[in-house]
Amino acid sequence: VVERAPLGGARMEVWFPGTAPAAAPSHAGALQDVRVAVVDDDPRVQRVVCRLLEADGAVAVAVPPGGDVAGALLSLCPPPALVLMDLNLGAR
Repeated sequence: VVERAPLGGARMEVWFPGTAPAAAPSHAGALQDVRVAVVDDDPRVQRVVCRLLEADGAVAVAVPPGGDVAGALLSLCPPPALVLMDLNLGAR
């Protein structure tokens, strides 16, 4: 769920398996050993997202947002199965 604020900010709500309400089906461990690259220019957001992914068994890799992000992603070995990226990098 993404809500945009009138002054350009945004609030994002992310539900990971195992943290949804009890009525929702459980997919705990669905990310077991899945490599996920996380790109965000806010180190706090990047750190929290990595921790949430790792809590569900994923292998989270924090990718620094400066410079050549595409090159940094391509140099990861083994490559990530998923990339979570802030679409507004540097737009502050």
